[in-house]
Amino acid sequence: MAGDAQALSRPDTTEWQNAMDSEALSRPDATEWQNAMDSDIQSLIANGTFDCVPLPAGRKAIKTKWVFKIKMVPSGEIDKYKARLVAGGYSQVHGIDYTETFSPVVKYSTIRLLLALSVQHKWQIGQADVKTAFVKADLDELIYVMPAEGYSEPHGKVWQLKKALYRLKQSSRAWWTSLTAFMIEMGFTHAKSDTCMYYDGMGESVLIVVAYVDDNVSDAS
Repeated sequence: MAGDAQALSRPDTTEWQNAMDSEALSRPDATEWQNAMDSDIQSLIANGTFDCVPLPAGRKAIKTKWVFKIKMVPSGEIDKYKARLVAGGYSQVHGIDYTETFSPVVKYSTIRLLLALSVQHKWQIGQADVKTAFVKADLDELIYVMPAEGYSEPHGKVWQLKKALYRLKQSSRAWWTSLTAFMIEMGFTHAKSDTCMYYDGMGESVLIVVAYVDDNVSDAS
């Protein structure tokens, strides 16, 4: 943990680092880390990620922890301090906290087909990244987690998750399920040949979207 804490003070912390909030707040740049944690908590609240509830009898709350990262600009200067609350998915119990975890990934052949169609028909191709995709995904299971370090709740209450947190075992699957439901609601057809491809329209007017986790590539005539 000491190594993680020291890493937080380096200007090249471009990967997520594990640390306690007390370690982050002992650094010279403590104000920036506190602001980053506050920002992440406010985002979770605005997203409706959890409700504060008493822990039901017989249930165990999953631990949470902070991970930290410094985002850099090409010139090498610090752009942003980022903190992310993640769940201790390693402690989840199968059949209680999760059931299915599998989520598909787009086939390489589908990507090649999309690019070939774009070149052949001079279609427009685009790319988009869904920001904080996993925490937008609805959960089917009842999952309880410990409040974030530094943000304790009164009377020993815990957080009941309404949406996924990073590092839950089912986060990726929950995102794919939510994305598929959204695309179908928007009028897209779910392709049979690839469960990560969606299309709308036929013939000369068509829009094809393929998803690779939280990255999307689209092709439009």
